[in-house]
Amino acid sequence: MHFLKNESDEKIQLVFNDFVVRPDKCNFSCSYCLSSEAPEWEITKGVAEKFLYNEESGLGKRLDKVINNFNSIFDAAILRISGGEILLIQGIEDFLNKQDSYETVQIITNGFLLTEDRLKKLKNLPNCQLHISLDGSTYEQNRYRVKNKQMQEVLLNNLQSAVDLGFFIEIGSVLTDANTGNYAEFMDYLRRFEGKVKVYPFPVRGDLRKQFYPNEKDIDKFNDIVSKYDFYREVIPCKAYFEELSNLLTGNRTLRCNIPRTMIQLFDDGKLTPCPNSWTTELGNVLENDKETVLNNIKNEKMYTLFLQKRPRIDCCRSCFTSLDMLNLYLDNKMTYDEIADIPLYSGKRTKKLLKLFSDMLSEEEGI
Repeated sequence: MHFLKNESDEKIQLVFNDFVVRPDKCNFSCSYCLSSEAPEWEITKGVAEKFLYNEESGLGKRLDKVINNFNSIFDAAILRISGGEILLIQGIEDFLNKQDSYETVQIITNGFLLTEDRLKKLKNLPNCQLHISLDGSTYEQNRYRVKNKQMQEVLLNNLQSAVDLGFFIEIGSVLTDANTGNYAEFMDYLRRFEGKVKVYPFPVRGDLRKQFYPNEKDIDKFNDIVSKYDFYREVIPCKAYFEELSNLLTGNRTLRCNIPRTMIQLFDDGKLTPCPNSWTTELGNVLENDKETVLNNIKNEKMYTLFLQKRPRIDCCRSCFTSLDMLNLYLDNKMTYDEIADIPLYSGKRTKKLLKLFSDMLSEEEGI
């Protein structure tokens, strides 16, 4: 496998640094959460530390060291940061404000803590974008995430406030037996935010998949959305996204995955893994290993051969689909450069350059 490298410093170039901070700490307890499948090497479990970021706190010192060590090995355009619930960390805005080596910072949040004061602080950060997890506009649709209608109202009000303050919002939406059959109702609700919101539905992953999976009738109703794409196009991604998702809901994934080529997942304990959706192997630790060791681990990691097959070979890959598949659609020539470059998350000058470089590299490997 080939990686993009900077000629000047030999750093591996990436679209994303997918940074997961304290995945064991969240203010929600979603029924289908993958936390039960977290890797055994996740040492953050049970860590007794103040949930505070500053230069003196234990968490603050660790985050600074982890990100600095990562940046000495990799050169990523976008910092995608999540938890747990990342906004539980007091002072996290100060950490994000220091990440000026990244063109864009995307915060993955459940949206419950997006108070007006918090939103104003985030709006002051350079090129900060939000990805909010939301399965529907009603409590019934979103019941696997929230426990009552009052929580649902908070989420919808916070979404409105974020849009009013000028944020462009990605919405990550898990398809279950609670929302798939009436998903068009959710999109009808989102049409009030045309041009300011894009919703990315995707199926449940992991061992709990069967427990929450929609039935055939619900899937048929969801698939009708493809035929009404022009009506919903202002609030949903490109048509190819829905076509691939529709195929997956009634079968297995066929879309090639290049996510492990374009991003690395970093944990706040320093551990690295090649895929943010499947914790199958470890690439090293930026707190314990030097640059040469990490690069050798990546070069010799055999899982890349399986991850990057032209058709998914691993069970977890065959049922996987997320908003990050926009990268795969572009690199598999199922959407144009102009289409992906028009998405705010990928619209930065440096990011767009990387997209072309990765596309050229794949074409060269394929002999195109």
